[in-house]
Amino acid sequence: MGGAIQNNTLPATFSNVSTVVGIAAVGDRVKIVPTFSDYTAARIPPVNMGLPIGITTIDGKTFFVLDNYSNRIHIVTLDASGAATSVKTLRTATTTPADIVFNNPAGITSDGKNLYVTDTSNYTIDKIALTVDSSGRYTGTVSVLAGSSGTSGAIDGTGNTTTTTTTNGTTTSSTTIGAARFGAPVGITTDGTNLYVVDNQTVRKITLVPNGGTPQVTTLAGSLGATGSTDSTDGKGTSARFNTPLRITTDGTNLYVTDFYNYTIRKVSIATGLVTRIAGTIGTYGTNSAVSVASGDRALFNGPNGITTDGTYLYVTDWGRDIYNAPGRGQVIFRIVLTSSGFSGEVKRIAGTQDTFGFDTGTVSALGAYFCAPMGITTDGIGLYVADAQNYTIRRIK
Repeated sequence: MGGAIQNNTLPATFSNVSTVVGIAAVGDRVKIVPTFSDYTAARIPPVNMGLPIGITTIDGKTFFVLDNYSNRIHIVTLDASGAATSVKTLRTATTTPADIVFNNPAGITSDGKNLYVTDTSNYTIDKIALTVDSSGRYTGTVSVLAGSSGTSGAIDGTGNTTTTTTTNGTTTSSTTIGAARFGAPVGITTDGTNLYVVDNQTVRKITLVPNGGTPQVTTLAGSLGATGSTDSTDGKGTSARFNTPLRITTDGTNLYVTDFYNYTIRKVSIATGLVTRIAGTIGTYGTNSAVSVASGDRALFNGPNGITTDGTYLYVTDWGRDIYNAPGRGQVIFRIVLTSSGFSGEVKRIAGTQDTFGFDTGTVSALGAYFCAPMGITTDGIGLYVADAQNYTIRRIK
């Protein structure tokens, strides 16, 4: 659920941080050019990651990394010890495979069978139906689930319907573009039945219909294009306000959103659309005076970004508002204890050196580790995996 392995509570304390894949170049403002041109060869780490900003897993062993620089998805395979054994680019399930390419993709999730990507600058939500070829490699068939490529907007309505027909052994597909439009889709998650997308100051729901039926896009919370900056913006449905929400996860009952420029974590009820602040101080960024604070209303964030859950706790990546202007702020990972109502329980820094960016070689202690713009995050049920964007690496916290 939510592109992570849930119902296996992670430990309260993490020991170390290590690099799973990638070559770090901390402080280098020139992004590393990925080298994934060889389709057949397994790429044994270390290899280059262009700008990894999102990560999801289908089984805790195979991870799909969203590379915003190359506009591609990279498949990272781990062995039984947790070491990366190969890195390949996701390609089409066709006779002549080609890289699956997006346009400034921002978010990725999985329901275990399919990947879903927010193709931000195409203003679409894309579905990749996963298959395994004869060599055991994942390939994908891409379709636009909702939105019109190249056309932005703020419209609820029907998603897209793809019709496939086979005549005399030749298969053809045609897509009917629905009415729904997106303005800037970023984070995405799934409860296994429907999709939830952060877009244009809102949380939008894509109701999926089995057997290729037409999906429906509705606004669950927030008002399209409207921002808010006070605690009064908690509310139900369209009365709620966000200020640049970025990422989203779910435990099946509620959604959890990183509200970046409000410096808060918001909870959204899937059933009612009720939005409440559970951690952070609205409009105030900063650093907690201790490793942990007792409750969410006392917590400070510098820029909450990625978010995931093991079904019991939330895990949030935090870094400053603008990595180029203030790279030192944040650069840490928090664990948030969920409560049944009101503010969260303890907010605890579990990895990273507060307000200091950098990189480590080898395995280092969790609280002494350095990150540089940690963004996407997921769990395999044992540890956490972080897309350390401007270190161009995937890091593991155990």
